Amino acid sequence: MSFKQKAFLDNSYLDNYKTNVISCTLNNENMYEVILEKTIFYPHLSGGQPKDDGTISGIEVLNVYEQEDNIIHVLSEEVSGEVDLHINFEKRFDHMQQHSGQHILSCAFSNLYNAKTIGFHLSGDYTTIDLDASNFSADMIKKVEVYSNKIIYDNIKIETEILSHDDAIKTGLRKKPVDDETIRIVKIAEKDNVACCGTHVNYTGEIGIVKIIKFEKYKSGTRVEFLCGKRALLDYINKNNDIQTLSNSFSCHTSIVAENIEKYKQDNGLLVKKISTLQDKINEFEAKSFIDNAICFKDINYSLCIIKDRDIKDFRFIVSKIIENDNFVCGYVIDNSDSCSIIIGQSSNLNLDIKDVYSKCSEILEAKGGGNNKIIQGTGKRVDRVNECFNKLNSCLNM
Repeated sequence: MSFKQKAFLDNSYLDNYKTNVISCTLNNENMYEVILEKTIFYPHLSGGQPKDDGTISGIEVLNVYEQEDNIIHVLSEEVSGEVDLHINFEKRFDHMQQHSGQHILSCAFSNLYNAKTIGFHLSGDYTTIDLDASNFSADMIKKVEVYSNKIIYDNIKIETEILSHDDAIKTGLRKKPVDDETIRIVKIAEKDNVACCGTHVNYTGEIGIVKIIKFEKYKSGTRVEFLCGKRALLDYINKNNDIQTLSNSFSCHTSIVAENIEKYKQDNGLLVKKISTLQDKINEFEAKSFIDNAICFKDINYSLCIIKDRDIKDFRFIVSKIIENDNFVCGYVIDNSDSCSIIIGQSSNLNLDIKDVYSKCSEILEAKGGGNNKIIQGTGKRVDRVNECFNKLNSCLNM
């Protein structure tokens, strides 16, 4: 790997730079691909890190990527001669905090639990590492966080060095490097030593904090999501605001919000059961009312009507209660504001083809559902055709 073009490896804090254009060629997409003598633009997803944003002589750099030994800058306009480079340093420093934090976190997992980092991804919203180990507990994760943040608090100098492959191996790297002739080493005193071409802070204290926000099983190992620096601060601010809002809602101190939520869930569960019991009693009463008001035709009792603003789950219960009695057929078209449903049922001693009736009615409502020849139901969105559906229901049942 060639390092000669990469000015950001000498100084990650450079946010402006003067250099010369080596070539500027028009590609198949009518964009200009620019190669510079040296650049401060980090190429996209090199080593898992996103590209830098910025301009070349005032022209926005649309993309930056590495191709063999060159870094390609994609622009919409042609450039030549000496150019001025400017990068978005806020984004660059964010990447420096996340990437340096990742080294420390990977070092902690390795030193504490011999868990090796086998994947790294840094995006605009989150950063993850993939580990070759699993079965981490919350307590183990906490120890990793304490270990990592101790390195940050100690404000250790982060040093870089470019060595031959053989000399790099002799330094005792945490992870085997690629087979390049020259290797760039990023070292955090005696804590960590690893090959890396990313941008990093000069001292660990600049990372501020590293906070693991989630860990989960991933393939045969573990994926760890974390935040560093300003990202962690903003996350803390947002979560603190959420906790404070919950604290105010429950009229309790923030330290017992979780306890109050658990109590609320338990109380709510009991209320849901009570409401369900009461609703069942109401449904039983309605079922009796439908039975009492059913119309008898040729020894079969029919209960057919349009129902406004009701849950089809309630009417499945009602229908099941009605058809516990012999010689009953019931059919209800339920008209809600944004949807409509149909449910048809018959007593076990009857054998009408209610699936065929349902098929004709559900087609009108464009309803989807299912069932059997005793109870069948479906829900659609054609509330404008509820009356048409009900008339079809009546005609199919010869009422």
